[in-house]
Amino acid sequence: MADSGNFLTQDELDALLGAISGGGENSRSEPAKPVGGSSTLTAEELDMIGEVGNIIMGSAATALFTIIGKEVQITTPDVRTSRLSEVRKSFKEERLVTILEFHQGLSGSNILVMDKKTALIIADLMMGGTGQDVKGELDELKSSAVGEAMNQMMGTASTAMAGFLKKPIAITPPNVGISDFSRKEVQFPEISTDGDTDAAVVSFRMEIEDLATTELYQIVPISFVKRLYALFTEGRTPAPPPAPPPKPAPVEPPAQAAPRREAPQDMGYFPPPPQKHEPVTVQKAEFEDFSSESLVHLPKQLELLYDVPLEITVELGRSRLTLKEILDLSIGSIIELDKLTGEHVDILVNGKVIARGEVVVVEESFGVRVTEIVNPRDRLRTLR
Repeated sequence: MADSGNFLTQDELDALLGAISGGGENSRSEPAKPVGGSSTLTAEELDMIGEVGNIIMGSAATALFTIIGKEVQITTPDVRTSRLSEVRKSFKEERLVTILEFHQGLSGSNILVMDKKTALIIADLMMGGTGQDVKGELDELKSSAVGEAMNQMMGTASTAMAGFLKKPIAITPPNVGISDFSRKEVQFPEISTDGDTDAAVVSFRMEIEDLATTELYQIVPISFVKRLYALFTEGRTPAPPPAPPPKPAPVEPPAQAAPRREAPQDMGYFPPPPQKHEPVTVQKAEFEDFSSESLVHLPKQLELLYDVPLEITVELGRSRLTLKEILDLSIGSIIELDKLTGEHVDILVNGKVIARGEVVVVEESFGVRVTEIVNPRDRLRTLR
């Protein structure tokens, strides 16, 4: 039945599914989910690789939307561990396989697996088609188109990953090809040089408007996950334990009132002698002038311009490169800007700085939360 790792074979799994449904083998368009119960990754490592996959695929979806002009949605990933041999068995048909090689910041490989039909739709959209009723094979021209799409997607993803890890990350141009997993002699690509037999499988549900709904798989070797987790936790010190609550102050018994003495009836009352007080210097309070002169009075004529559209630009930062450095740029290259991490970005109107803020995400788009407004008088002066 099960081997020493508590894994069911694919034949046993198919037999169980057939017994539950009451029938024989049923053909399915989607591959069986990779199975596994490996405990080689901790819960923290699984959470981390899921978050990394979410960031990578979110950035890749944004890049794909820019390329094909169709809305792309990717769901929250599902993360599990599985044997690489079981991952291979779970795919039964032709698939687009993309191999990612990390060469800066990280070393190792990842694999992305996409169904053939979705790859044909992406290729057709990139070549000016509608993405509907796509048929045929991924010939050299279509393979080149979908390869360029994956190149752009993974280049954007590596940039997002660098921001997540706060260090430069670069990949080589992805190796894209079609693998027919229905043929037993077709082997899964070798992605581990550390002898890994297990991998983390991160699955996403991807939708391209009304054209395609499919499962996208990211397969990461166990050793790569552990190296990634080590980078993620590098320099992070655990929070100090909470300080113990202060001990309550000892409660002292209330002081007893001194016994009251009665003055003799035959003695008169003499008031105490007046005490000498130091003279107190009283100064007039001074307040900052908040007269109307400190406010900006906009000219009445400006009301006529309220409906004139102005172009707003958010500047993340600037950099100066030589001509040779520009010519050497390629997909995955990183340009270092003059802004520091966490530093506010400039908000410009017609090239003039009017405010500063921080970058936020609004649903699936970027936005800027204004944190500082340039002095209105200076702002008006720059717009003239």
